[in-house]
Amino acid sequence: MSDQGNHTYRLIKRKILFAALEKYGKDTPSNAIAKILYRDYPEFFTSKEMARGHIRLYRGKSGKDHRNTIVTTKYYKNEKV
Repeated sequence: MSDQGNHTYRLIKRKILFAALEKYGKDTPSNAIAKILYRDYPEFFTSKEMARGHIRLYRGKSGKDHRNTIVTTKYYKNEKV
């Protein structure tokens, strides 16, 4: 895949992920959303764990170093008090 094709693929994948995060909200477990993404978009999420990893990244649950590199904090899931 060319660099342009790879970039387009990543943008589509991100749009799918963001749409799912919007639809299911912050209270739906990452694992549940991952199952849906893997079932509905296997060409973009080749395993449930891959989908879950992306969800965790955009929810701010993949460690401090990763939180500094993502494009939005809109989907961060707050810690329970």
